Amino acid sequence: MIRASFKGGRKFRSIIPSRKQYSIRLASSKMAELERFAEENNLNAEIVLTIFDDEDNSVLFRESFSVGEGISNNLLFLVSRTLDTTFKDSPQEEKDALLQMLSKAMEEEAVEQECNKKLFSVPNIKLFKSRNKQKDALQDVEAAEEERARQAEEKARQEAAEEERPRQAEEKARQEAAEEE
Repeated sequence: MIRASFKGGRKFRSIIPSRKQYSIRLASSKMAELERFAEENNLNAEIVLTIFDDEDNSVLFRESFSVGEGISNNLLFLVSRTLDTTFKDSPQEEKDALLQMLSKAMEEEAVEQECNKKLFSVPNIKLFKSRNKQKDALQDVEAAEEERARQAEEKARQEAAEEERPRQAEEKARQEAAEEE
């Protein structure tokens, strides 16, 4: 696996702690983060980027770059630019091989991250389903309580109507008796 590390820039230690190794994809995003931080805080610094093969610790690329100038916010661009300027006498096949190796490493990391997202999203779906089941159960309980309350109100109305019937019948009988007189 290809890894990268940064050295230099004390003011940037919160972003790139010393002795930390990054995947190529993460190193590229760290470079963009460094550049944003430098621009926001009006800072300039020289940072050394080292790209190495993690299996045998062989250095594949090492370059010092400036942050705070708005130029170095992409790892592949920095490597390509350095190969075209500093190493312009080197064989083009070697340069292309290094760039292809870095691009492939980035693509593999992207695929790996996508697979991890899918793997980790399956339990999340189950979590959402269980939350939805809990929500549905809670709604069912609330609906049952509302139904019980409605039934209790209906029963109270019926009982009140039953109690009212004898009084209404008595009232009707009085009216009829009053009309006969």
